[in-house]
Amino acid sequence: MLISHWILALTIAYLLGSIPFAKLLADLNGVDLLKVGSANLGMTNLWRSCGKGWGSFCLALDVSKGWASCFLAGWILQQPLAVALAAAVAIFAHTFSIWVKFKGGKGVATGLGVLLYLSPLTFAITFLFGAGLIMSTRIVSVGSLASAWLVPPLLLWQREPRAYVAVTLVAAAYISWKHRSNVQRLLQGTENKISW
Repeated sequence: MLISHWILALTIAYLLGSIPFAKLLADLNGVDLLKVGSANLGMTNLWRSCGKGWGSFCLALDVSKGWASCFLAGWILQQPLAVALAAAVAIFAHTFSIWVKFKGGKGVATGLGVLLYLSPLTFAITFLFGAGLIMSTRIVSVGSLASAWLVPPLLLWQREPRAYVAVTLVAAAYISWKHRSNVQRLLQGTENKISW
């Protein structure tokens, strides 16, 4: 494949991944996410600040951009490595968006979209597992972090391409790093809970 194809695929992944849907939806509600709740430009803060309807809509949009980034990379380059790199770029772009001064969310919702493309079965298992934890604890970070680390072994079990396993390991580590303040609050017993 031409280098231009790689540049195109990864540029598309960055531009899609960087769309700040949480901020755009919050703006429609007259809410500045940087000044409310956790001050994070992600779906969870939107959920807390604008309600579960807007939060659910944002989740669907973020999942869609992760899936689309991988789909287009696969269509352009037709190889697992390209899809894996596009996945990494999309997750990074969500957390480091050019449109909001290189701020963003924590990568979980976009990561779900990536996973939906990489392995629909792993997506289903992980989503149900994470949702169960969130519903039982009312703490989003618990479900997010546990689910992120569940993905690589599930992909290994299904004998998915090594590139997919590698990128999900990197993503799990990166998402954990982005959640470092949440981990600290979990250890202190002060982590925020969501209301149903």
